[in-house]
Amino acid sequence: MSDFKNKTKLLTRIKWVSRIWGIVYIVFFLFMLIGYAIMDQPSPDDTENPLGTRVVISFIFVFGYFAGLILAWKWEGLGGLIAITCIISFAITIQNMPVYIYMLMAIPALLFLICWLLSRGVTIKKETY
Repeated sequence: MSDFKNKTKLLTRIKWVSRIWGIVYIVFFLFMLIGYAIMDQPSPDDTENPLGTRVVISFIFVFGYFAGLILAWKWEGLGGLIAITCIISFAITIQNMPVYIYMLMAIPALLFLICWLLSRGVTIKKETY
């Protein structure tokens, strides 16, 4: 029984650490997106540097990463897998960022996957009082 309680506590802690870490990333990204949206934008005549295909594809991977983190609140395995896949694809697409940034971004998704793997076969029953 003690082993079951310890495993349940560990799963709960891993789940909440990954959720909080994911929320921090999402809030930071939204803050940056809003800041970019209210910045002075170039005039429509300035077509010197339009968005390229590479940038659009990288945004798809970034939004997929955040969608995976959000899905992981309900389905840890599916959401973590989507987030990891998107962050690896993003790293392949945008190769000019330091590796530690990708590793930091992968931590919440890896924690969701660890939580999913550890929780397989464990049913957490609520005690009735």
